[in-house]
Amino acid sequence: MGLGKWGINPIFQFATEELEGNELIMKLMILSGFALLLFLITSSHSEEKYELQSYSPELLKKAESGDPKAQLQLAGCFNEGRGTKKDKTQALGWVEKAANQNYPRAQAALGQCYLDGEIVQKNEKEAFRWYKQAAENGLAEGQYNIGCSYYNGIGVTKNATEAFKWVNMAAEQGMPDAQYILGGLYVRGEGCEKNTTKAVECYRKAAEQGNAEAQRALGICYAQGKGVAKDEQEAMKWYTRAAGKGDSNLKREPYSLGQEKTTKQNELEKYEERLKAGDPATQYFVGVCYLFGIYGKPIDHDTGYKLIQSSADAGNKNGKASLGWCYFLGAGVKQDDKKAFEIFEENAKEGIATAEAGLGFCYMLGRGVSQNDKEAFVWTKQAAEHGEPKAQWNLGVLYMEGKGVPKNTNEGLMWIEKGAVHASASDQRKLGYDYEYSNEVFPQNLERAAYWYQQAADKGNCCGLYSLGLCYVDGKGVQQSYEKGFNLLKEAKSQNCEYAICYLRENYYGPELAGKASAGDSQAQLKYGRCFLDGLGVEKNPEEGFKWVKKSAEEGNKYALNVIGNLYEKGVGTDKNAAMAVASFKKASEKGNVSAQTRLGYIYRKGELTTKDMKESVKYLNLAAKAGEPLAQNDLAWIYATSANADLRNGEQAVLWATKAIASAKITEPFLYGTLAAAYAENGQFQKAIDAQEKAISMLKPESKNEDFIAPLKSYREQKAWRDYQ
Repeated sequence: MGLGKWGINPIFQFATEELEGNELIMKLMILSGFALLLFLITSSHSEEKYELQSYSPELLKKAESGDPKAQLQLAGCFNEGRGTKKDKTQALGWVEKAANQNYPRAQAALGQCYLDGEIVQKNEKEAFRWYKQAAENGLAEGQYNIGCSYYNGIGVTKNATEAFKWVNMAAEQGMPDAQYILGGLYVRGEGCEKNTTKAVECYRKAAEQGNAEAQRALGICYAQGKGVAKDEQEAMKWYTRAAGKGDSNLKREPYSLGQEKTTKQNELEKYEERLKAGDPATQYFVGVCYLFGIYGKPIDHDTGYKLIQSSADAGNKNGKASLGWCYFLGAGVKQDDKKAFEIFEENAKEGIATAEAGLGFCYMLGRGVSQNDKEAFVWTKQAAEHGEPKAQWNLGVLYMEGKGVPKNTNEGLMWIEKGAVHASASDQRKLGYDYEYSNEVFPQNLERAAYWYQQAADKGNCCGLYSLGLCYVDGKGVQQSYEKGFNLLKEAKSQNCEYAICYLRENYYGPELAGKASAGDSQAQLKYGRCFLDGLGVEKNPEEGFKWVKKSAEEGNKYALNVIGNLYEKGVGTDKNAAMAVASFKKASEKGNVSAQTRLGYIYRKGELTTKDMKESVKYLNLAAKAGEPLAQNDLAWIYATSANADLRNGEQAVLWATKAIASAKITEPFLYGTLAAAYAENGQFQKAIDAQEKAISMLKPESKNEDFIAPLKSYREQKAWRDYQ
């Protein structure tokens, strides 16, 4: 997921149907390949339906036998890490196999892979080719994406007539997104004759299927009497439905960028009195209410524009700048980029932050003026420094991408986070996603990922709830808590989040999981056992949990073998048995389980459960370290750096693995830098050792004991390596 520019003033997010339709097409075209894959598998309007599955030997067997449905499912497993380790190469390979068998769902998914370029080199022509094959095979999503491709000129020359034809075909199959976009095409007369009556019909079909954008558009039609008799009561009904579906445009309170939000609805009467008196500030505010359709005002762009124009004529700064946005978006006035630019330019010179932001955005996109990154940076920076949140976000993007300014990731992140405070829940969730998965310009930071998922979740965003739930389940960026995680996932499920529905079905106590476990599915047995061990949807029962995990382990499931080893070690659901614990860890290790390898390395190093054996410890830690496990890399580096056995010490290897541990660790901890310091010292690089140890000490919490960190520092200052007398 790449960085997105955030440039539309929130008071004008309620743009015309025409603009919203165009915007939605672009949004759907930049979905990640396997977000589309999930959509294809679970979409309710396709005739063929089946549910997402997790990796299992049975699924692999079906895929290897040539079943294209199983191959596509398996591709998703490898891409999302459902029941197996993530492997982009395997994901691409299996989706290609399914697509080459003329399976339309896989063809559409492969097209999206070529479009987003995440697991294969981006190639818009190839994306178009695969979309078209899916479309010609009758897949509604393929037809829709072909229409989007023609509309946007992605992989093919722009052609509005072809765009209309293919979107219409998808709409006729009942696809609500296509019906909504088709309505927008009828409104604009693109690829067809303008026909607002037909537009209303399309909006209604999509709205009745729960599409929030269509519900809002239908509300606009009733409010303005476009294609249907004007009916404010009917308009409010559809606005309300859209708000209930989570349309953030309807939920967001109005505010001028750089100005405090007005949140007290009981002050409206005062505003009405001031409006009658011709107060410019009130004209601006009430104009926004009409444009936005909030605080009891119906959406009426004409009235909203006139009030903002009056406010601007009277010299109100917010009115002046907002007038530019009216022209930029075509809200209540004919859309005119050049006019918008002129207004922004005139008012930016007066230091109005909203106008500065608009001017920077025009330069950034080349609308109303030639595209110019340097000018975009200058004006966006001014607006950002004046406290305009969307400009702060965009300034961060410019720094991150090195446009108009030398690339500076830290500066970029600082500005993006400032702007994100006022962002929509959807944008906050996307920021969390960027932090979690990183990309060519965005560094991974799981703690910040969890933070922004939390912000989105607090606003009720279902994807934010889902992502935060997984953070708690997996302990990514937060303290692991199955209870918190599954409660968040259940809340996301209550909002019909398909990801959450799938995850809970595969991992939470219920008849489907029980049935699979009873049928001998080893992965289901492991998950079913965990339900009893952790109380996931059922009362905790360690003995029952142990029984099911053991069944899975007896089938050779490497994850279950590792879990059963832990249960034997701790005596959960069974008696403590050190020999059985070590034996189980070894079996899991032989099958490539990295956690078991890391645990064995620690066991042999400390002499827990078995006799201490440093060579065995190094052997298992090497296996896990080479597989990319940061804790194993750290422990291996520590042994190479500090072992009392000179035959085991190796300064170069210690530095190598300590550096890798820091690079691959999901969270930054003081002990990682303590190990790096010991490695540098063993390698004779004492100043680097001192620097690393001082960094480790600076990271300690005030209440932490730091004696274990101070003693090595004294040793390094004396030009002595540190020894861990095991």
